[in-house]
Amino acid sequence: MRTRIAAVATAAIGAGMLAAASASAELVSLYGDIDGFGFGAPQDVDGAHFVDDFGGIPMHDYRGPSDFADAPTSDIWDIIDLIGGPWVHEYSLGFTPESATLHLYLAGIANLSPVDLEVDGDVIFTLDYAGQKYITHVVDIDVPVQYIDGSTPFEFVGYFDDGYIMDYAQLTIIPAPSALVLLVSAGALTRRRR
Repeated sequence: MRTRIAAVATAAIGAGMLAAASASAELVSLYGDIDGFGFGAPQDVDGAHFVDDFGGIPMHDYRGPSDFADAPTSDIWDIIDLIGGPWVHEYSLGFTPESATLHLYLAGIANLSPVDLEVDGDVIFTLDYAGQKYITHVVDIDVPVQYIDGSTPFEFVGYFDDGYIMDYAQLTIIPAPSALVLLVSAGALTRRRR
């Protein structure tokens, strides 16, 4: 009986340790440079007015040298389906992903028609901010793991050439826990006690 209780306790402790290890092993891919749209606006403020609250200039290019080199579609007011095109998260994936989330900080996208976010041509989310001209949005989107393969292209697709600016996009990938590690650890400890 004690052996069984010890094995269950060990498995529970192992599960907690594996969960902590998985959380610390998450992979983060950043597109853009988290600089307040290129002119120092406050970070991740949902529902602010880009012009009235931040003093921003619509349809302005705030990109710096690092943006041109690493994230050319961030920190610039763009027209959906006109200028920017897709942005791509490149990363080295050394594990099987359990889940992935895309965190966006942007302003605009206010026309009558919703705007789709596509991955590899498939719609994964629809942004619908009709009537919210120049308003900032903080958005977290679940990304299906079948698109997590080391190079993930995202693109806004709309129908009324809507204007927007994106400060940054952060893709966070969580590794799948390894059930095999738990079973081996629990089994080895149980055998040692016998």
